[in-house]
Amino acid sequence: MKRSGYRCALLLLPTVLTLFAAAAAGLTQDPAMKPRYFMSVFAYETNPRAPQSAHTFATFVKTEGKKFEAHTISWLPKSDDIKLLKRPEAGVNLDLKTTLEKARATEAKVTEWGPYEIKPELYQRALKQIELLNSGRVLYKAIDRAPRPGMDVSNCIHAVMEVDPDGGRVLTGAQFGVDASEAVVEHLAKWTIDPKKVHPEINEKLGLGKGIKLQSKKAPK
Repeated sequence: MKRSGYRCALLLLPTVLTLFAAAAAGLTQDPAMKPRYFMSVFAYETNPRAPQSAHTFATFVKTEGKKFEAHTISWLPKSDDIKLLKRPEAGVNLDLKTTLEKARATEAKVTEWGPYEIKPELYQRALKQIELLNSGRVLYKAIDRAPRPGMDVSNCIHAVMEVDPDGGRVLTGAQFGVDASEAVVEHLAKWTIDPKKVHPEINEKLGLGKGIKLQSKKAPK
C-alpha cells in the first residue's frame, strides 16, 4: 500500500508543478500585455447647423501590448447625398480617416466623447455591428423611425446606438449632431468602466488632432 501511494504521488507531481507554474505566470504577467478596450463617440456639425450636414460616428479600439486595432462605425449613404425624406438606399460604412476628411471638407466642427475604457463585450458587439453594416443587409435612411416591415434600415445615429440593441430601437426625435451623439453616449454608458476618465493616449495612436481640431466633451451625467 505504501509503494502504491508513493507511485501515485510521483505521477501527480508533474501536474502539480505545471499548475503552480501557470499560477505563478499569471501573477507575474505584465498588466500592459492584457487586452484593453476603448470607445470614442464623435459628432460633426457645420455652421449653420443642419441635419443633412451633421453626423454621428464612433471608433472602438483594442490594445494588447504593442498590438493596436481600431474599428469605426460611420454609416452614410453610398450616394453621399443625404436627404431627409429620401427612400432607403444602399449605405456605406466609412473608416475614421475618411470620415474626418469629410468633416474637414465641409469645415465641420468635430466633437469627441472619450476615449473611454469599455468592457470587452461592447467591443465584440461593435465588430458584429460592423459586419452587419458591411453585409449589405442594412439600408441607409436619414429618418428611420418607421421602416417598412421586413426592411432593415438605419441612420448614422442608430448604426452606433444599436451596437447595444437591447430594448429595441431608441427614438432620438429631432436630435442630430452633438445632441444625437450625446444620446448615444448615454445609451452605451453601462458598458464604460469609468465614464469620468478619458484616455488621450488612444487618440495619439489614432492620429487624432493632426490637421483637424477636436472639441472634447464630458460624458453626460
